[in-house]
Amino acid sequence: MKSSINNIDVVPVVSSWLSLFILSLVTFTASAENWDRFRGPNGAGQSDAAGIPSKWEPANFLWKRPLPNIGHSSPVIWGNRLFITSADAKTGTQIASAFDAQTGAPVWEKHFDAGTYHMNSLNSYASSTPAVDANHVYLLWLQNGRVTLVALTHDGNEAWRREIGAFQETHGFGKSPIVVDDLVCVANDSQADSSVVAVDCKT
Repeated sequence: MKSSINNIDVVPVVSSWLSLFILSLVTFTASAENWDRFRGPNGAGQSDAAGIPSKWEPANFLWKRPLPNIGHSSPVIWGNRLFITSADAKTGTQIASAFDAQTGAPVWEKHFDAGTYHMNSLNSYASSTPAVDANHVYLLWLQNGRVTLVALTHDGNEAWRREIGAFQETHGFGKSPIVVDDLVCVANDSQADSSVVAVDCKT
């Protein structure tokens, strides 16, 4: 029986405007289920893991770690790696972080220049949830009015980078990529020319 949850089993929580924490529920990391995109497998927001706690309380947390900066993205998990983004609220610099999903130990952290832009005060410069497959983690961000898609290996090395197109929106950016077979797909709809873009996951 599937357990329906409001977000996912591993949820970023803003504890103050300066710090973001990942709180990991015991049952999810023990089950080794991949959580590969925004709202998990097929975007359904459900997990097959049994016994997911119904209360958000410290007894149900496996670990808690601070992130380097602020972000509204959700984490993704592949195997024993958890990936999540945050961004510098002053410069827009994108920060991709990887953690050990079982222990919360930091694995690596990468920074990417991006820049600032106007957005709603409820948004952040890291509102795009990554996607992940067996080979890469895929990140999206906005820079100078253009959308950038980057693929990193699970060890944090950049595999490739591609500009997806223009983006214009008064409330800011928050598009999340998905992986379909051997393609990473982005629905880049905005007040600029909109498009749906699919690129080869490997190249």
